[in-house]
Amino acid sequence: MTLAQARAIAPGLLYLPYRPEDDTRELEAIATILSRYSPIIGIYDAKTLAIDMSGCEALFDNFQTLAKKVVRDILKRGFRVRAVFASTPTAARALALSIKSDSTDSKNNNSDVPSIEPDCELESLARIPPAYLGISPEAEKKLSALGITTIEQLVYLPRGALTARVGAGVLLQIDRALGRVADPIAPFHAIGLPAERIEPPVPVSQWQMVMFLLRRLADGIAAQLEAGMLGARAVECNIGRPEGMKETFTISLSEPRRARAWLFSLLKTRFERIDLGVEIESLELRVTSAEPLQYSEPALFNNLEPAARSDLRGLFDRLSARLGERAVGMIDLKEDYRPEYNYTISAPRMKSPPLSERVRHDLQYSQRVRPLCIYKSPVPVEIKLNETGDPASFIMNGRVHEITRSTGPEAIESGWWDGNHCSRYYWIVECADGARYWIYSSATGESAHLHGVFC
Repeated sequence: MTLAQARAIAPGLLYLPYRPEDDTRELEAIATILSRYSPIIGIYDAKTLAIDMSGCEALFDNFQTLAKKVVRDILKRGFRVRAVFASTPTAARALALSIKSDSTDSKNNNSDVPSIEPDCELESLARIPPAYLGISPEAEKKLSALGITTIEQLVYLPRGALTARVGAGVLLQIDRALGRVADPIAPFHAIGLPAERIEPPVPVSQWQMVMFLLRRLADGIAAQLEAGMLGARAVECNIGRPEGMKETFTISLSEPRRARAWLFSLLKTRFERIDLGVEIESLELRVTSAEPLQYSEPALFNNLEPAARSDLRGLFDRLSARLGERAVGMIDLKEDYRPEYNYTISAPRMKSPPLSERVRHDLQYSQRVRPLCIYKSPVPVEIKLNETGDPASFIMNGRVHEITRSTGPEAIESGWWDGNHCSRYYWIVECADGARYWIYSSATGESAHLHGVFC
């Protein structure tokens, strides 16, 4: 009936626009998730998947165990499932469509999946309507006009007369179902990085409902990552608000990860800063950066190291989720003799990039000492030298600091190629109060600055 007729009968009817592209996207997401069980998965129509499990059962003991895992993953996404084993995809689809009750729903998902034994296809499909074979609507109408209501009646008709009346497509589907001709599956190949999207029937603002939707999205992303043997390095969350308003944030991870609970905990931490006073109309998670997930054997000894690394990784991820991806960083060395340019701040990670031979040599064999605290902008000071040319004292902010010991000078001249040329003489000085500073003067002696403090 039309929408107006339906609303006249039920004034409180909730109606939503039909978006077939959402169905297609959801089915493709399910196919991507199930690709962990078989390399060959085909999409028949808007609600049917065909999975070639030949040889895959050896990894799961038997076909029934494998089928239960497949059904379980689909049930997690909120769908009812009708699964059937058969020697041909067409026979399996026909029998699955003919099952009136959902034999593998959430209440009895431990029950065995129905199956059709080889060479018993006709016996199992005998009482099923021909429409379930996947024939065209025109052929279905012609068969109905002839009084043919079961596949058994159809099979025993003369093939020549049947082709003349309803076309060759019906015979082809019969032969595919009975295994007389090849019944190939056109494999589906996932394109791009994992993505999940949910549009609830009505806008939501309650924390519990938002967390429920977020957990489902995290489960879907984790399943797709597992199917692709990937780990996420960055996950983007898009929040749709009324009147087209959008809010986007990104969570960066210190190393590739795909654990459902971990992804959800990071998203939950970040959502504590999201304003739920404005309702949410849609939620989307999209992996923007992923890497192959590497597996390594656990160490036989020194078991504390993996735990410490895990805690450090978790700290990086939690801080980034709560404070923002740019709030947490790591220091990387650069090949530059100028102290203010020989490091950079990068995203947290557990493995640092390889160092050049020069930097590695400086770190391991050089006798040069650098302060832990280096000022981004050196502080101007006034240096007084003794009779040997070494610093005797320096004045900073009107206060005189008497120097009791000094080491240097160390000459640094660099930066002529990028317009930031410097020519300096550095000293490490120790004052009477025990404080140690890193000061330098220009090569001409016209200026001096405090560049760092030894903590």
